[in-house]
Amino acid sequence: MDKTIKKRLIQIVGSKNFRENEPMSRHTSFQIGGPAESFVEVTSLRTLVMVITETRKMGIPSFLLGGGANILVGDKGIAGVVIHNQTAKMSLIGKDRIRAESGAVNAGFASFAARNGLTGAEFLLAIPGTVGSAVRQNCHFRNPQSFSRYFVDFTKVTDCFVLNIVETVEILTPDGQIKTVGRAYLGTDYHQSRLRETGDLVLAATFRLKKTNPKTISDLMRIMLEWRAKREFIDPSTGRVVARPKDPVTGHINIQPQLPSAGCVFSNLPNADNHPAGRLIDLAGLRCYKIGKAMFSPEHANYIVNLGGAKAADVLALINLAKEKVEKQFGLKLREEIVLVGEF
Repeated sequence: MDKTIKKRLIQIVGSKNFRENEPMSRHTSFQIGGPAESFVEVTSLRTLVMVITETRKMGIPSFLLGGGANILVGDKGIAGVVIHNQTAKMSLIGKDRIRAESGAVNAGFASFAARNGLTGAEFLLAIPGTVGSAVRQNCHFRNPQSFSRYFVDFTKVTDCFVLNIVETVEILTPDGQIKTVGRAYLGTDYHQSRLRETGDLVLAATFRLKKTNPKTISDLMRIMLEWRAKREFIDPSTGRVVARPKDPVTGHINIQPQLPSAGCVFSNLPNADNHPAGRLIDLAGLRCYKIGKAMFSPEHANYIVNLGGAKAADVLALINLAKEKVEKQFGLKLREEIVLVGEF
């Protein structure tokens, strides 16, 4: 990198927060990825805006990194500057709203809401990553309030979407303006927001939640964690263990893989048999299929796991294989949920 550019970045973030040729495998949940040409860490919104503004002014490509989940970084790394967003301040606004900076960890945000007796964000406890990426992708997970009611008939268990609880979002536009926009600006598409199209970056978001008994929230969060780990939970009203039935088509109980992954690889898409993406991959015969040190997880076929030393090329080969086989067998084109970043 040009010495002048390097000097300017160090002036903004400090020498301790600037590194060159930083392995991205250290910063992704997949533990995969080549080096970032330059890597800076920012802890304040002011610094974040300054770094983004300067890189744009100097014509340097940049990538805003949150928690490192839901991405696959190429083996050749990322050119330009990777900006590690660690802005994480959260504050109460009135009785039922929380403002969170974009680098706040989802689980931390959910816990902050719970401590303040606010419900509606419990599902974020189960989603790795940060508030900024959750808003940008309109992340979703099972609604814990419907678990105990419909757990035996899992088709009735609903999902919670991040944009359903967002009130406003503070964004940095591609032309450098800081704006506050409402939920209507973000759109309501499944597993994505309009921000992917506009190129706006999330700085912070304000969420409107509901006041309730903290004990109720605590029970829901315990249910969420138990289900996430084992696909079962203890019903607070009866004290009994409630286990999810096996998949009626594959006979498997899909649980959260323990090995490093980037989360679900593909989005669930409408299809004639209402098969989720993991079941389609399973029925295509790819559960446990391995290329190099990457494998479709035996615990959940919509996860690719790193067996130790996997390359991005291995993962990409599995992704392409799944798309090819599922389209051939079911006539459905799978769509990646994870984001490919850098050079492969």
